[in-house]
Amino acid sequence: MVSMSDVVYRYSQTYKVLKTVVVISVLGIIIEMIFAYLSSSIIIYTDAVHWIVDTSLEFISMITFYIVSKVYRKIKWNIFALEALLVLLLSLTIFSFYILTLIETIKSYTESLFAPTTTNPFLALVTLFGGVLTIIMYIVERRAYKKLKTEILKVDMTHAVVDLSVAFVASIGIVLTAYTHNFIVELVVVLFVLFAALQTLIELCKEAIKSMLGFEVDPNLKALLTSRLSKFNREDVKIGEVELRKMGTFYVAKVIIYLDPRITIREAHKLRKFINIESREVSDLIHHVDVLFYPMKKYTHYRKKEKYRRQK
Repeated sequence: MVSMSDVVYRYSQTYKVLKTVVVISVLGIIIEMIFAYLSSSIIIYTDAVHWIVDTSLEFISMITFYIVSKVYRKIKWNIFALEALLVLLLSLTIFSFYILTLIETIKSYTESLFAPTTTNPFLALVTLFGGVLTIIMYIVERRAYKKLKTEILKVDMTHAVVDLSVAFVASIGIVLTAYTHNFIVELVVVLFVLFAALQTLIELCKEAIKSMLGFEVDPNLKALLTSRLSKFNREDVKIGEVELRKMGTFYVAKVIIYLDPRITIREAHKLRKFINIESREVSDLIHHVDVLFYPMKKYTHYRKKEKYRRQK
């Protein structure tokens, strides 16, 4: 079973891994921004903005894990709300800034009689180097995930695979644009990289809004949690409604339990402890579990309500 000290250890180690990833990402941003400035290539610039988006979000996650690992038992929920708000504002700011830049680029196409901005094929080495950095980050996170099993690392690993494909397409686009001098090729590559960044931003905005409004998310995780908690059902204990809401990076669960009045307070507290431990074994992103006890006589009413809801 997962103890409190084990959870805090995972969070602190995850913070260290994310710190390494952020340092590598900052290196990628610096290199791409230097070459974007020197070459005026919109493909390099777009890829640099993509790096900025990813790094900013990794930085926010890093700070969140640092705070949680330090004050796990005394954490305030407004920290998670602040995280969601920061993600939303950051996403909108970066996207607005980039859209303005893209509009200026399209204007420059018309002013220069649709001449491409990418003319040097060796600039592909810049995006390929970015791909190498992405592979390094993937390896770092994969090794850490095998040990820590922190889900945020798994999510970031999946995103790294997408970033690798973006770097590959951008590299091919640079070479093709430089040799064909076709602005259409350049524009298609720019839109592809933009779409990858935009897709990430849209998903993060949706998650941030859901988090701030307290909507339930991740039905699969909720179903898994409900299934795992069902093992506590017995004649004098019945698991009722299970809710799972996202607060920033983490989840907050609420579990309603119907008890026989003859169960002692000591047994109820022991059951609450086991529910908390079991919930964190389902996912280490379940940061807090509210366990509410109700008398068994209300369980019949709950079952009737559930049956009616399913028949609708």
